[in-house]
Amino acid sequence: SADEGYKILELLMEENEKLRLQVGDLEAKCDDLEQEVAVLGAGAATAELEYTAEPAAPTTVLEALERAEKDNSDVLMVSGKARKAAEKSDYRDPARAYRVLCSLADIYRRKFAGPLGCSLTEAFRQHHLEYKADIGTVTRGQYDHQYQCEYEGRKYPIVEHITLKGQPNTGTLSVHWAELKGRSQILVGHVGQHLDVATW
Repeated sequence: SADEGYKILELLMEENEKLRLQVGDLEAKCDDLEQEVAVLGAGAATAELEYTAEPAAPTTVLEALERAEKDNSDVLMVSGKARKAAEKSDYRDPARAYRVLCSLADIYRRKFAGPLGCSLTEAFRQHHLEYKADIGTVTRGQYDHQYQCEYEGRKYPIVEHITLKGQPNTGTLSVHWAELKGRSQILVGHVGQHLDVATW
């Protein structure tokens, strides 16, 4: 009958309205999900750009010296003499050599910026290093040429030094330097085997 037809039509219209609302809800949720995906994607891209893998440890003393020079170019100047010594060095812990050179730069960076608040000896001790401000008089007399370094037409006495004590599996490494006149920088004059010392 006509009444039954109207009832069926009303039911169909109600069902159609419910479905239309459900579709609207689903579309809204889909939009939200798309926005979340876009945000996450942007974040991942940013994180990927910001992420830098740790560089591999240096494999030679020369590489350690050159990397320290690059990473501390505001403070460390490296002489050709130091490069030659580093190239010949048989010290077998280049990663430690790099850390020590960076510690050297850090100490002098702080020294040049203002009072250290302690002696250089103590500053190096805080980095577990033994600082020597000079060499012996007899050694200076016998081997003075080893403790001189020419840089930009000027000779510098490279008597300030630290020595990484020899270990059976690593060997020994000495680092000598001098402060550059009128500049907040130091000249690394030797990175290599222990220089000669007088035995009497």
